[in-house]
Amino acid sequence: MAVWIIARLTIHGASRRRVLWAMLLLGGAFLALYAFGLGVVRGEVEEELAGSEIALSQFVKNFFLMAGLYAADFLIVMMTVLISIDTLAGEVDSQTIQSIAVKPLRRAEIVLGKWLGLAGVLAVYTALLVAGVMLTSASVMGYATPKPLPGLALIYLESLLLLNLTLLGGTRLATLANGAVVFGLHGLAFIGGWIGQFGSLIGNSGAASVGRFSNLIMPTEGLWRRAAFEMQPALSGFARFITPFSGGGVPGREIVGYAIVLAALALLLAVWQFNRRDL
Repeated sequence: MAVWIIARLTIHGASRRRVLWAMLLLGGAFLALYAFGLGVVRGEVEEELAGSEIALSQFVKNFFLMAGLYAADFLIVMMTVLISIDTLAGEVDSQTIQSIAVKPLRRAEIVLGKWLGLAGVLAVYTALLVAGVMLTSASVMGYATPKPLPGLALIYLESLLLLNLTLLGGTRLATLANGAVVFGLHGLAFIGGWIGQFGSLIGNSGAASVGRFSNLIMPTEGLWRRAAFEMQPALSGFARFITPFSGGGVPGREIVGYAIVLAALALLLAVWQFNRRDL
């Protein structure tokens, strides 16, 4: 019961924060711009694809869908870090945490309750944004990915991993330092992923190894690439080695298990560190 109470309070507190409404407005503006952009290019795309093979048509339309989901994934990453960056660190610095960190409430229940509340907020935001992109593509371009659920699940797993790492950082680091570390790790994964993709395309084993190594440090970019790969239509398999939104060097399924273990470990360490911290 204590965990659920903290979760409800966390959701209520998040609903009153400007960053949540700012990200919601930004997400809505993005979807509107995405729909407008697809509407502008739809006529030319259909004209160019007239009489073409089904595989080529699906590849081109899937490219536009992946472009939208790529931008949505970036917004979800921003939302995850910004909404959770000061959940523990900010409350400890302002000493507001002392109002709830009292017996009989255990500190583990505080961390787990906050995690549950934020995970719920992120689940709604991720579902709305990803579904918005997919519905826009389906209504404007007449194209829908054949496997939306695996992609959605992997994108949400990416946000959960970032959430857990942010909570872990918040048990020891100040708010700004926590954000810098998490964004920095994600940036390293982003750069490493692109280097690995380029290495796979040109057959450079050294560059491809950089991508694999970056996935071990921070698998967020690898989760996105796996999600994009899962949402590729089977008929356009050749596109997986061309589009910059999935490309070569796609991680295997083992990255999913690795990310789950890493996320669980980060949450457990967050609970352990918060228990040991002097408030």
